[in-house]
Amino acid sequence: MFFIGCNQVNLEKQYAPDNYIDSIQQDSFTYSISRYISRLPVQATHLNKFDPKFDSTYRVLANRHELIALHKESDAVFFLFVRQAPSLQKKYVAIGGKMKSTADSIIYYEEVFRTWKKPMHELKPLAFKLFDEMVKGEDLTKYYPEHSGDEYIIEFPSSEVYFDTKHRIWKRKKDAFKLDL
Repeated sequence: MFFIGCNQVNLEKQYAPDNYIDSIQQDSFTYSISRYISRLPVQATHLNKFDPKFDSTYRVLANRHELIALHKESDAVFFLFVRQAPSLQKKYVAIGGKMKSTADSIIYYEEVFRTWKKPMHELKPLAFKLFDEMVKGEDLTKYYPEHSGDEYIIEFPSSEVYFDTKHRIWKRKKDAFKLDL
């Protein structure tokens, strides 16, 4: 247990967003991807979510996300956010991903994982472990629901859900619920 705690602290220091960008840049970064990491505002769809009429809502939604880890590697940026999840008790989810951008646009965006909701004291060490493995290019499928047994680690992706990098949204696989009659 002590080793895990120390390892988490080391990972928090290693991947601290402040190592790369200041707090104003962190806020700007969070807002720049808020249309992907946030829930859609009321009346928004994936087709109109970039409409300027939703800007103020996305500013509020961006503030509900905390950037807890960042890593830059050549032209890629790896990120880890946490946000409070709907729950009767205070729980959070972590969102880990990577992106590439130019000065004025995101040219590649992928959410690599979203965790199950957990209390922060359980989520944070797990999120940093997943983030570290993601940055190192390790296989995360062992943490998917169909492989993790009774441990709820990664909720998405799974055998039924994947991240569509072209449309930048989570999608359900077409044949996931096909019944054999």
